Amino acid sequence: MKSRRRQLVIHPKFQYRLSGLLVVIILLYSVLYGSWTVVYINESADFAAKYYRAKQLDARAELVEKDRQYQTTFLILTMALVALVSSALGILLSHRIAGPIYHLCKALNQISAGDFSYKLYLRKHDFFSEVADTYNTMRATLQKNFGDRTEFIEGDLKHAIDSLKKAQALLIEGKDKTLITERLDAAVVALSKSLKAK
Repeated sequence: MKSRRRQLVIHPKFQYRLSGLLVVIILLYSVLYGSWTVVYINESADFAAKYYRAKQLDARAELVEKDRQYQTTFLILTMALVALVSSALGILLSHRIAGPIYHLCKALNQISAGDFSYKLYLRKHDFFSEVADTYNTMRATLQKNFGDRTEFIEGDLKHAIDSLKKAQALLIEGKDKTLITERLDAAVVALSKSLKAK
């Protein structure tokens, strides 16, 4: 059964840190570029305003001032929009990383609890899809090895229990101590085999 993640923020600490880092990097770039643009706009506007005032074209000088204000406002709004978009992209990108890690941790917890039946499914384009394949291979190997070992131990324990039951029956019947000792020795050997296998 494939896993479907419905929650966008799976590991808040990791995801918010990653998206915050992305926002800071993009904002730094935006501020540097924006600052350069504002300086350029202001220098150009100052030059144009001085030129028009020198030619006594005050109406044009006022238009240049208004244009400078519009361009500065547009630049600030664009930087705010960039911050919002980069935040959303940061959350989505971190989701693509945190989701598989979350499911891998969950699967590893199942293995450590002794449940070898838990398969790890990730979406096709998730990061770490190779890790999921490796996990599933490891899980199958562990399940097979654990199953083989369990069968081996169960066989030894069954043999030990049978030997103890026969020894008990011999004791009840009052039989020879040599037979009882042989049965008890067989039980001890079977138990020691199973303990060594563990």
